[in-house]
Amino acid sequence: MNPSTKTYHAKNFELLKGAAANVATTLKKNPTPNKDQIENLEAAFKALDKQVKLYTDNTPKAAPVGQKYDKAHAEWQLVKHGKGDSKKIVAEMEWISKSPYVSPTGAVERPSTPAPTGGGH
Repeated sequence: MNPSTKTYHAKNFELLKGAAANVATTLKKNPTPNKDQIENLEAAFKALDKQVKLYTDNTPKAAPVGQKYDKAHAEWQLVKHGKGDSKKIVAEMEWISKSPYVSPTGAVERPSTPAPTGGGH
């Protein structure tokens, strides 16, 4: 897909992937978040709720993203209360951040692989 012609659905997915990566990074650095980090992560999850819904509604082949998010969100409910395992959230969010875009028609768009450059010695 030409970046200048991305649909709202595709742009939302890019935001979703970025937000998921940010949550994963935050929890990698701070597996036991403090009060301020919990507030920030709670806001991130609220934003992700909307982004996941917008991305997965009417896009059946995007269901795995929703399922991974649901697992991460459920684990977050435990982690923010000092229970659970933040590594599980990190794993789910990293998976989301690396997943390919699925259009509402079900077409899967994988990121293009850069052409190999000369390996020069």
